[in-house]
Amino acid sequence: MSFLDNLIKTALLGTDKQSVEFNDAPESIQALTHALPAEPEAKLLQLAAMTINYEKAGKKANSLPADFQGDECAPENLPLIGERAQSVLENLLYEKRIALILFYLYRANQKQQLISPRLLPEMLSFGKNNLESKDLILPFVGNRGRWLAAQNPAWQYLLPHNLEEDWLHGTMDERKKALKRLRNAQPSKVIALLEVIWTEESASQRLDYLTIMEKNLSTNDEEFLKSKLTDRSGKVKAEAMRLLKSIPQSEMSQQVWENVSACFSIKTKKKTGDSINTNLEIIFKATESEEEKPEDEVENAEQTEKGNTYVEMLELVKTILPTRWEKHFGLTVSELVAVMGNSKKIKRFLGAVIEAVIYYQQEKWARILLDSEQGNDARLIAMLPYSEREKYAIKLLKEDADEVIETMLNEDYQEWSLLFTQKLMEVAITDVYAFNKDFFKKLIPFLHFEINKEILNYSFQDDYRKGYWKGTATEISYLLGLREEIKQVV
Repeated sequence: MSFLDNLIKTALLGTDKQSVEFNDAPESIQALTHALPAEPEAKLLQLAAMTINYEKAGKKANSLPADFQGDECAPENLPLIGERAQSVLENLLYEKRIALILFYLYRANQKQQLISPRLLPEMLSFGKNNLESKDLILPFVGNRGRWLAAQNPAWQYLLPHNLEEDWLHGTMDERKKALKRLRNAQPSKVIALLEVIWTEESASQRLDYLTIMEKNLSTNDEEFLKSKLTDRSGKVKAEAMRLLKSIPQSEMSQQVWENVSACFSIKTKKKTGDSINTNLEIIFKATESEEEKPEDEVENAEQTEKGNTYVEMLELVKTILPTRWEKHFGLTVSELVAVMGNSKKIKRFLGAVIEAVIYYQQEKWARILLDSEQGNDARLIAMLPYSEREKYAIKLLKEDADEVIETMLNEDYQEWSLLFTQKLMEVAITDVYAFNKDFFKKLIPFLHFEINKEILNYSFQDDYRKGYWKGTATEISYLLGLREEIKQVV
């Protein structure tokens, strides 16, 4: 803890509970303590003023050791941001406006501009505490920033990592991160690494490793996963089995499909007499001897002769590639979605299919579901191209605002339409305490600027909510102003 931090702590606790300790004070401040007033409160205030000025004055740079053999920094070939842009960035860093700093970095990188050298240390330190910004910081700091990062261990997060070294010698958290990145880049290499250490790891670690393998799952993983079905941990065996079921071409997935598909068929509904209703219904029949029942008549707790409850069968439906149902029932996706919407209870089957649609990222199914009355799962929106998402986002915003907003965030920082921003505000004012300043901080780069004209005009039934929203709206307005200033300078 720095001397300034100690002063802040004393101010928070009160000088009657904690006195100022000078052990951590810089020498130049210690030399002036004799001139401080005797009263504790006055002494604290003067010390704070002196320390803040001391911090602003900067520090003498450390000298390089005589035997320093570092490489020279490569020259820069891109222009620096302008003076006004430097001032804006400095203010953002001071106020710790993370979302707007990321927005700033994106725009500067689009224009291929580099940070001013005097702001490099602060930017590199910002990145250390906000690792999600690494990919945006890297081009912005240029050769000079990368050179500096190599000289300071605290900034070496910016340098390329040897993932295999991290895997072999890192902490458990570092090993998991390395394994995730390797799984993205070289999926098959992960299996070779795991085989070497598998028997030495704890059950919880083995389970974590299998969970990481879910990314880029393919038939290349089948033999490895089958070998884990005899693991000494029941949880590890269960996870290996789940992953095997999730590989559509695997032997186990095929067995599951044959079992489940035999239990579901489709028939034409018949009315009283011989008149035929063109509506269809899904029939559940688990065994040859069991009477066929419409899906909406099956009870959750029903036990079949095979030992499978209907709920257990639906759990297996979640692992099945949705396109298989098209072939099995001989219907198009639109026809299947319509059949599944024939009754309220049949939605249990539809719900299981939707989980599979999301797991296997079936864009065609997602679009048709969202166009129907049955597609009320906001996670489906993320499967569509960004240009198609807004109308569905508006449709589902009231039902699941958090999930909808996640689908509308974009790496290109496209501003939302005024209509979507207005609809979001309409939802926000229904619960001003949940949709508060912290909620809106990360959304500032995306909100339509024209909302500024309306944001303080909403009416409330009580003064408490009105006052709370005024504080939120004022903050939004201020941050939108900062965003527009960023757009003017970079």
